[in-house]
Amino acid sequence: MKKMIGLLFSISLLGACNAGDTDEANEETTLTQEEEAAVDDETQVTEAAATEEEMAPVDDEDLEDAEMISDLSEYEEFEDQDTFDPSQLDAYLITDNPGTRVVLFTDGDEQMFKSIYIKEDNRFKVVDLVENELLINAPL
Repeated sequence: MKKMIGLLFSISLLGACNAGDTDEANEETTLTQEEEAAVDDETQVTEAAATEEEMAPVDDEDLEDAEMISDLSEYEEFEDQDTFDPSQLDAYLITDNPGTRVVLFTDGDEQMFKSIYIKEDNRFKVVDLVENELLINAPL
């Protein structure tokens, strides 16, 4: 009988120890999920930043194929921006597809600014090509 009580006590004790390990494992899983969420947030920020391609000037070949824009009021992304005065520059529509619209602004032969409107995310980016910096990166 003493052996049975001792055996039951040992099993109970081991069971209690394992239950504590399970709680710790759950906490580790929770921390891992929180860490994953933080990594996902960082990835979204990185994806929102400008890529090397977006920061690069437009190729001469693409510029030759581009359509000159005479009326920017047709493009909603330029309504509220006050980073630069597009009316003082020549505007060229480089790309306008279902995903993005790229407009290049030049002063004579010098490429000054490039705007990228990402339609799916409703995100507007403006790159200063002279200073090679991202001026605007915000949702509309």
